[in-house]
Amino acid sequence: MLGGCATAGTAGSRIASTAGPSEVVIENNSWSRVTVYVAAPSGQRIRLGVVEAFSRGTFPARRLDLLAGSGGAFLIARPLAGAAFRSETFLSPSDGLVVWTIYNQSAHSYISMR
Repeated sequence: MLGGCATAGTAGSRIASTAGPSEVVIENNSWSRVTVYVAAPSGQRIRLGVVEAFSRGTFPARRLDLLAGSGGAFLIARPLAGAAFRSETFLSPSDGLVVWTIYNQSAHSYISMR
């Protein structure tokens, strides 16, 4: 009976770890259009897309799955002019949304999981 419980717990863990978030949302409250990338600490980078100034972009989170197991990920925003900046490092939630809210001053930008 104990063996059956241990097996069920392991299977449940595998299912939860492969689920991943459903979307990545970028809320761009800045004056610049940005190109957004998701990156791993290893340096691997994948382009998500472009988000216009004062608008919202929604991208499928399947690209985060490509970086799974890398010890987390972070988002990078490259404006048309000026320096690129990045989010805090985060671990993908088991489901839901990853939301990055961007402001003109990158220090005020933040990431949240919903």
